[in-house]
Amino acid sequence: ENLPGLYNLETLILSFNELVKIENIDSLTALSTLDLSFNMVRRFENIKTLSTLTTLAMNSNLLHRTEDLSMLRKYVPHLHSLNLANNPVCEMKSYRHYVLRRLLKL
Repeated sequence: ENLPGLYNLETLILSFNELVKIENIDSLTALSTLDLSFNMVRRFENIKTLSTLTTLAMNSNLLHRTEDLSMLRKYVPHLHSLNLANNPVCEMKSYRHYVLRRLLKL
């Protein structure tokens, strides 16, 4: 909740916090690495200002919508490392191919 004043923050690790939403990070415009692993996040939300993000770890959450991957493509264009392991979305047929087709820099 005290993140808005950290404008120059480049790495944020919030794993194992039982988070259910991505929030209060829209002012972190210098962020290059975000680790939200082992939480309870269901959707990619509030990521429109994370255009400098290059590494995103979201493994072991509750992500289930392939549509959210399109949001990554649109708002996080420099993403080159993505970990979504152990999310329901990974059980989708041809999931890996789908992700690589949408996010060409991975």
